[in-house]
Amino acid sequence: MIRFFFQTLPTFELFKVKSLGLIFNQLQILNFFTMKTKIVLLSILLALGFTAFGQWNPTSATANDPIGRSGNVGVGTASPITKLHVSKGNLGVSPHSAQTLLVEDNNHAMISIVTPSNKIGYYGFADTDDNFVAGMQYNHYANKMTFRVNNHSTDMVISSNGNVGIKNTSPQNELDVCGTIRGSEVKVEEGWCDFVFAKDYQLPTLKEEAQHIQEKGHLSGFDSAEEMNGEIKLGDVTKKQQLKIEEMMLHIIQLSDRLEKLEVENAQLKKAKK
Repeated sequence: MIRFFFQTLPTFELFKVKSLGLIFNQLQILNFFTMKTKIVLLSILLALGFTAFGQWNPTSATANDPIGRSGNVGVGTASPITKLHVSKGNLGVSPHSAQTLLVEDNNHAMISIVTPSNKIGYYGFADTDDNFVAGMQYNHYANKMTFRVNNHSTDMVISSNGNVGIKNTSPQNELDVCGTIRGSEVKVEEGWCDFVFAKDYQLPTLKEEAQHIQEKGHLSGFDSAEEMNGEIKLGDVTKKQQLKIEEMMLHIIQLSDRLEKLEVENAQLKKAKK
């Protein structure tokens, strides 16, 4: 009779009876009653369960009983549309075909992972081969965010001062990349060199440039290879190169003017000889 009683219960109500029974077992109350009394008490508990938990509806969920036949669980919603649907305001969204969890809010929303200040919080992805193949983690005691893919230890970090490192775990600049960067364009905000064309600009002579190269082994205005120590500041070097280009253009213009004058003088001399 007892076996039939439990076998005919809906799964959700059986869960309730087992849960309520566990409460009594923990309190050691049922041990003081006969089997018949226990059955009566369980029947009363089941009736209370219907009232406390809400009626089990085999076709859909309700606000009090958020589990329907679909197996979806709703928190804050009577119509869960994913396996776990947490709602704080209905937005009428449609879930993705691969979606299992939906957190819905018609205002600002946040999902928090809270750990002690000397621990690490993880958000990970796993597969059948690895239980943490990719994801991100926040190191609270270092205040550093780490991102990883394909079971790498570290692929990108954001340090406590906001510096970003790609294949670099201790970025010393706003962006440190240990590798190759490829793109169609790079924009560098740097002052330009149009002052070279100002009338009062002191253009170094070619003789002065030649002397500097002979003495220093590099162009004037540039650091030596030793001083640069293998680091090239793109904005600084681009500006200095542009300055040299404009100075060379002025020298070419001057040489062109001198050449034209020489050609005129040469033509006049040839004409005078005739």
